[in-house]
Amino acid sequence: MRLCSAHSGSKISALLTSPRRDESAKELAEMRPRIDNLQMELRQRVEEGRKMLAQLRSYEEKERIWKKEKSDLEKRIEIKDAMATAERKNHDEWKKRNLAEKAELERKVKLAEPEIAKALDA
Repeated sequence: MRLCSAHSGSKISALLTSPRRDESAKELAEMRPRIDNLQMELRQRVEEGRKMLAQLRSYEEKERIWKKEKSDLEKRIEIKDAMATAERKNHDEWKKRNLAEKAELERKVKLAEPEIAKALDA
């Protein structure tokens, strides 16, 4: 009897494992397209990530160049502002000198008017 029970036990276990195997194979077959799709999506996202990183590097390089250009332009503006300030100062000094010279000449003409009038009358 023992032999029969052992023999019948292996049949039962074979019957139990066979449907499980079929079920597992079926599940695997059903999941394979989903897994393939997920892998394809992952590859696409990795590629998109690489493209985005390259674009980011490009933007960072452009930003660096723009900051340098901005700095250069700001320095040029500072130089031009300093030159304009110096020119205004020189102009103001020149104007003061000319006004002082004009006032001095007008004073001298006023002082010389009586002598000029005498010379013209004589």
